[in-house]
Formats: sequence, structure tokens, C-alpha cells
Amino acid sequence: MATAIKLNDDDVAYLLTLLRNSPQPLTTQQLIDAFRVKSGRA
Repeated sequence: MATAIKLNDDDVAYLLTLLRNSPQPLTTQQLIDAFRVKSGRA
């Protein structure tokens, strides 16, 4: 079972920036992977 994570304002801003700057739509898995890399959980 997956563990829920809590996002702070900086996390949300990071994910929104990814969505805005991406040349193509991102999948949920791509967003999760990018967040894991940013947070050092990769």
C-alpha cells in the first residue's frame, strides 16, 4: 500500500512549474518521478 505524502507550498509550486514549462502533457507517473528526484527519494 502506498504511503500518502504531504506537499507544502514549495512542492506545489515546483509541480505547477513542471506542468507549465513542459512542451507536452505530463503523465501522473512523470510528475511523481520528478518529485521523487527533487526530494531525493529516487
